[in-house]
Amino acid sequence: MKNKTTLFLISLILIICSAIVSLDFYTKKEIDYFTDEITQWYLPFSYTISLDKSKNTYFLDGNNYSKNTNPIQLYSVLLANIHSKGLGKEKKGQGCGLYNNSWCGGWGSENSINYQNGWRKKIMENPKLAYWFLDNYGTYLIKEIDKKLEARNSKRNTSSPKDWKIKNYNNGIFTSKKFWKSQKEIIKKYNRLIDELLSLSNNQLERFIFSIGIDEKNQRNKDAEDFELWLEKKGLVNLKTKNIRRINESPDNFSCYPGDFLQLTKRSCINNTKWTPKKFLKEANKFSTKSYKLIDEQY
Repeated sequence: MKNKTTLFLISLILIICSAIVSLDFYTKKEIDYFTDEITQWYLPFSYTISLDKSKNTYFLDGNNYSKNTNPIQLYSVLLANIHSKGLGKEKKGQGCGLYNNSWCGGWGSENSINYQNGWRKKIMENPKLAYWFLDNYGTYLIKEIDKKLEARNSKRNTSSPKDWKIKNYNNGIFTSKKFWKSQKEIIKKYNRLIDELLSLSNNQLERFIFSIGIDEKNQRNKDAEDFELWLEKKGLVNLKTKNIRRINESPDNFSCYPGDFLQLTKRSCINNTKWTPKKFLKEANKFSTKSYKLIDEQY
């Protein structure tokens, strides 16, 4: 009886301690702010990408919109997370930890010293917190994003500067079903990228990941060029879009696939030397798979 009581008390203490840590990790108020941030700047459609045959390069056709519904990019998720935690207020470039501040985080908020030593450090020291978050708030988070996007869809063509002002934008073009289908497709795209990267040797993987960006001499090295060619050969990127801002699929572009994820991998391993690129990718794969399953169960 005494052993059972002791075991119960130990279990109770562990549960309480876990709850305290988890509540500090993310609050419902922060989640609500996160979903506000991630949906308020989302645009459902982009300009059509057309081919200039004379130059064999792609360009954005400003007169036409694609019928494909946009997903929310990882970059937007990272930025919304920083703002929901009340971080990212440093001046541009502070806390980057790399030679060139502009490409490795844009406004500098991703590289905030507070972010590195706070939320990011906490989750890297205890990755189970990420899965605790999905188990306890994942469904709520998904439904809140869906609800807020539907609200924006119903209020388009208002005077708001954030409105979805799109030519020939009719009712029914944006649907929740199409959005979540697009979101699941980009998650699968990241998962395939991760699988291909994990097939590399540790040495080659680290050469590729740490080659992203420019060096202290403001130059790109040969490994970075080799990495781009490897990604293209594997069918993971289309380098013909390199001249198009925001959809440039070069690893140097932090604002969309695959650069947002690849640069996150590099930053995380630089800021926490206990994590290798392979360790980060394996953990990211587990988290991504669990996230996909949560979405797929509802949509």
